[in-house]
Amino acid sequence: MSSGSLRRVVGAVGRFAWDFFVDDSPEMLVVAAVVVGCAYALRGENSLAVVALPVVVVLGLTICVWRALRPRAKDPDHVRRTGGRP
Repeated sequence: MSSGSLRRVVGAVGRFAWDFFVDDSPEMLVVAAVVVGCAYALRGENSLAVVALPVVVVLGLTICVWRALRPRAKDPDHVRRTGGRP
């Protein structure tokens, strides 16, 4: 693989990661950072990591879904776009 094609691949992966983690849901970036931090902190504790990491992931995803589904009627842009419907 030449350096030009490697640069394109790295750029495409970076744009995808930015779009996925930051543009769609900034909370997902925080959840991903917390999961990676927990995995690093628990790197020597295999039995604890097997239990703790899935719990952290489920809690993080639950918070993200809850935030996405809650009504945002106080947001003026939301009111304008939806006519005030939640």
